[in-house]
Amino acid sequence: MLSPIVLGLLMAFIFNVPMKHMEKQLEKVKVPKSFRRGIAILGVLFIFIAIMVAISWIIVPTLANTVVQLGESF
Repeated sequence: MLSPIVLGLLMAFIFNVPMKHMEKQLEKVKVPKSFRRGIAILGVLFIFIAIMVAISWIIVPTLANTVVQLGESF
């Protein structure tokens, strides 16, 4: 298991690229500079959580069906 510090650094590195892109998009829309970073962070976290929920929504039922089928085969 990764230590919390390494995990935090990895997440910061991964989230930085989409966050900078979102900040540039917010600059085009004329969002005040003091709000851009916060909105970009919340936006990237929201997108990340939505992706995790979508993946879970697909994988969990499939995994449950597989476990049930495995149990019925014995």
